[in-house]
Amino acid sequence: MTNERVRLQIIHKFTHLHLEKLETIFQYYQQQGQLVAWNFIKILQYILGITGSYVAPLLFSGSTTFDITRSSQEAAAFLVKGLQPK
Repeated sequence: MTNERVRLQIIHKFTHLHLEKLETIFQYYQQQGQLVAWNFIKILQYILGITGSYVAPLLFSGSTTFDITRSSQEAAAFLVKGLQPK
């Protein structure tokens, strides 16, 4: 992140997330056997990584064409399969 303004915006967004609440939600689904029993940060890294893999090309290419429906479905399908317990 070399652009200071963008870096600060990202930090600002993350500091306003309710990560403790999100961790509680993840723990609930882990207890229900619906989410893999990994630690919270690891799961969050995978979610952010997949999300970033769709957002980054848009940021760097300047493209205005993006099929949000298709991309959301692809990302969700990948995460659901990848985060299911065995």
